[in-house]
Amino acid sequence: MAAFTDQFSRQSPFDLPLRSEFFSWPNQIAQEAIALVSSRDIEWLTNVGRQLERAISISTIVAVPKDSPDAGNKQFVASTFREKTNIPLSVFRDLYGDFNLLMQVHDLNDWDLSEVKSSKADRLLVFCLWKLVDASIIFQNRAPRNAASTLERGGAYTIEAMRALQAAQSILHEKRLVSDRNRKNGVRANPNAETNRLRALEMAEEFPFRSNTEAAEYIASNLVKEVNKAGKETFYSIDWIKDRLREAGWVPQHKRKAPK
Repeated sequence: MAAFTDQFSRQSPFDLPLRSEFFSWPNQIAQEAIALVSSRDIEWLTNVGRQLERAISISTIVAVPKDSPDAGNKQFVASTFREKTNIPLSVFRDLYGDFNLLMQVHDLNDWDLSEVKSSKADRLLVFCLWKLVDASIIFQNRAPRNAASTLERGGAYTIEAMRALQAAQSILHEKRLVSDRNRKNGVRANPNAETNRLRALEMAEEFPFRSNTEAAEYIASNLVKEVNKAGKETFYSIDWIKDRLREAGWVPQHKRKAPK
């Protein structure tokens, strides 16, 4: 597939969709991916894209012999295949697919060494947008006589984007499940948590706070979470308090609707 170079400067992934009879499906994928990376800027997307390209490129060059200590789960099957067939790199990537290559080498790459930090889900979402931009550029520059080729190449990029989005969504879904489970276990492990949640709501009613943030700042400064053996007190974070107020549907008094 097309290597990552300057795609995001040629076509911003935030400016999709294009006016194309074929772009409704890629647009749906784009909107879902963009919603998950909307807080990021083009520079961050580009830096992560370059990291992905570097990892994929290395995977197609380095081969691990079958009798190597690194064989087995760490064997670069695709690289070994390319070494045996001796086909050009660009052709090899077209045949094997960048998504397959990325999934093969992702966990072997030390992403923590990168200056720009990202999670696995982040990287998959950037990969998704990269491939959608590739597809959009193809559709923009299509020639009537090459309509079939345009659909084939653009469709291939779109399928890779969809696979990356689905993989990212699966990771994020699992994280949410773990987070929910940990939160529930935390309440059971610390009976004071539920008591303090109720106390936080009581404290929110003690003064005519003008906003959730104002209430949370006051409560976070006065609601003791726990006291250790040395007698040192710890307090809940403002974000924890705001989340509890939001869950309970609490709003400042001046924003409440008058009773009918």
